Amino acid sequence: MFHFMLLSSEGKLYGYGDNSYGAVGTGSDSYAVWEPSVVRGETDGRRIVSMAGGFHHSIVLDDTGTVFTYGWNYCNQLGTGDFVDRSKSVKIDYSGILSGKIITQISCGSLFSLLLSSAGEVYSFGDNQFGQLGYGDGVQNTTVAINSTGILYGKRIASIASGFDFSIIIDYDGVAYGFGNNINGQLGINSIIAYASSPVAVYTEGELAGMKISQAACGFIAAYFLSSNGDIFSSGSNQ
Repeated sequence: MFHFMLLSSEGKLYGYGDNSYGAVGTGSDSYAVWEPSVVRGETDGRRIVSMAGGFHHSIVLDDTGTVFTYGWNYCNQLGTGDFVDRSKSVKIDYSGILSGKIITQISCGSLFSLLLSSAGEVYSFGDNQFGQLGYGDGVQNTTVAINSTGILYGKRIASIASGFDFSIIIDYDGVAYGFGNNINGQLGINSIIAYASSPVAVYTEGELAGMKISQAACGFIAAYFLSSNGDIFSSGSNQ
């Protein structure tokens, strides 16, 4: 949130800004990095293709489908299976549910991260106070798969997006689902429930009736939906 990431056309990653908990990823112990500097660690020599930043942590994806993280790890938002902060990039823990998985998309909120695999499966790790991991209630300190036994049964996910403490995912049929904090209605599910700890379908009997969603983006407490015909819709706070 207070650090910045830059990605060159050659796939080289740079960071600068607030370096609390090693959030910039350069290995520096300075409280701030004042100009763009190369992110160091296990990303050395890797071609990075995608990046996302959280509150004090970052997640990046290379061209082989491998994920690396660095920064604050208060609740395993780095996906390393521990609570150790990293000032340099490290590969996430692939010893469990992610074994053999190729990741195609990444996203992160304030204290959690989402991954989308080439098989259309979504995985998450980090804070779950508002159900933002999407697997159900409870504390979880390892990587989990979001709950696909209910409304997502048999569905393949095409894209993921995360806000501060909630997420929107879209399947290959153009149906959107939300989970996490819903205090401001940001999930777009036409409900006043405070949060959803498992995916809930975004409401499509109103202005979205008959439309397919092609893309979603999330802000702090609002979500935005792009329909297949190019119209944009939103849900959540208008402050």
